[in-house]
Amino acid sequence: MASISGEDKKYKKRGFLMDPKEVKSALKNARECIKNKDYKEALRHCKGVLAQDKSNYNAFVFVGVAADGLEQADQAVKAYRRATEVDPEQPLAWQVSYG
Repeated sequence: MASISGEDKKYKKRGFLMDPKEVKSALKNARECIKNKDYKEALRHCKGVLAQDKSNYNAFVFVGVAADGLEQADQAVKAYRRATEVDPEQPLAWQVSYG
């Protein structure tokens, strides 16, 4: 049985479902799903990230792209807006929401 590292224990103790590597992997999977037009699966990955990190800029951008792909304009706009609230200096959410 694999032992849990100190870093993993810290995240589990704070109630996180994923450690930072898992978050990165989930976002990478979401991006790949979007690339393959599997928008529902992309949303699933993003919602897992947002369940523990309600201010993850990339997850909100990917939710916007996936919702747009599913023709859910209201959800897409809300996600892009939330991304710009999380980090107004990042241009990506502005570009995809008005591009």
